[in-house]
Amino acid sequence: MFGLRHIVFKALSTSQRKTRPYHPRPWFSTLDPARLSPDDYCDLSGKPNVEPLADVKRHKLARFNLYYGTQDFRRAPFPPGTHGFFYYRPTSPTRASDNPDGRPENGTGPGVGELRFRVTQSSDPASFAEGHDLRHTDGLPWSVPSERIATNPAAGYLRAILLRDGLISEEQLEREREHVRRRGVSSHGVVSRRIVSGLGQPFFANLGRKNWCIVVDSVAGPAGPERKRVHLENPYLQPDRRPYFSGRMVCCLERSPLPEHANLHRLVIRVLKITDPLAPLAPLPLERAMDVPVEGALVSRKGSPRLIRVYALLQLLLGAKCG
Repeated sequence: MFGLRHIVFKALSTSQRKTRPYHPRPWFSTLDPARLSPDDYCDLSGKPNVEPLADVKRHKLARFNLYYGTQDFRRAPFPPGTHGFFYYRPTSPTRASDNPDGRPENGTGPGVGELRFRVTQSSDPASFAEGHDLRHTDGLPWSVPSERIATNPAAGYLRAILLRDGLISEEQLEREREHVRRRGVSSHGVVSRRIVSGLGQPFFANLGRKNWCIVVDSVAGPAGPERKRVHLENPYLQPDRRPYFSGRMVCCLERSPLPEHANLHRLVIRVLKITDPLAPLAPLPLERAMDVPVEGALVSRKGSPRLIRVYALLQLLLGAKCG
């Protein structure tokens, strides 16, 4: 008799489970580093993709599906040890700081920021300050770009909590949507080219390519920042425009440190990190114009910084008429 009751109970329980589908909660309740709780902690290690808004009704044409990156034309899984907190990082018209609370030096910037992931040792929100941002293999932080936050139909819950916590405004979202309408930026892509909105902010440089493309936001104006793609010529090219090196590095733009440029709009490139070792593709002649790139140093020509005079780049970053 006991065996029969056990079988009936088990069958009933199975039936009840089938009629109660599992609805996972969102992976975070806030994206404000100051309001995190242990329940916002999550582990992405080894996952090829994640859907942190899984409980939200899926939009027919879009999903908020995140992945780490691609390798050999395939999605690369999140690295081991990728556990911590999603958080929102605002933009800043000047160089963003690395303050442990994740906020820029001058508060919220004029545009929509980005979603990042802070790797921590535990689920204690106090560990956020000692953690570090998840980064790609090229050294740049992993992030969900502003255009996807502002326009993806599946990111409605994300926008709602950002608005609720005062991290963004409807005005900022509308400005970002206008960028998308004007520029035709996709709201469904997961990875976008990193946007540079001020001096000192990192961009990726491939020494094996003839040009380096940077997406630049200007300083704020009456209609908000203007976004453009600017191409910088690789300074390490042979006379026939083939590269001297292969390799990749993370760089940033700075004002020229030379005294004679104190009142002029001249920019230079600093090598922040060499992420892939340099490999010579051709012998450097003794009379070569460019010096070999060195981590932490400026891109230089015979010991002097190489100057950047790209009109569009100067105008966008410096917000001035540049000659």
